[in-house]
Amino acid sequence: MATSNAPPEDKHGIVKVYASNIQRLQAQACAEVNVFKEIDLNELLQDGFASHSALVTRLNCMYVDNLKTAWAPNTLRRLAVEQIKLDLNNNLLGIPFVTFEDTSDKGLTTVKAAIVQVNKNIRTSLICLESSKPVKLLTANITSSI
Repeated sequence: MATSNAPPEDKHGIVKVYASNIQRLQAQACAEVNVFKEIDLNELLQDGFASHSALVTRLNCMYVDNLKTAWAPNTLRRLAVEQIKLDLNNNLLGIPFVTFEDTSDKGLTTVKAAIVQVNKNIRTSLICLESSKPVKLLTANITSSI
């Protein structure tokens, strides 16, 4: 990767003054391309190996590749582990509060079903946690206290 970033100069070697930074940067970009053409490196320009535009394009590709291959998968894995721990903590809180306005068999069946569901949720959370090495110690502590 090759770049040339000297500010444009006039015939006497004095740096030109521009009305705005945008105009200066645009002039620098054009001057950079001209420098590579003057020293017979036009092939590098055409192949995308010379100029700040090529550098920015390459850095952007590297950044996006890193996001796809490393950052996103690691972040999603960490979020999944945290979700499992949160679900387990939520299940360890116990059965949701139930009011007993109705003492019929239907009300008791609802409570029994809730107890069974909480137990299933706790077991599922513990199984998920067991497969995750960073939280094995936490799991051991929780399972010994249950």
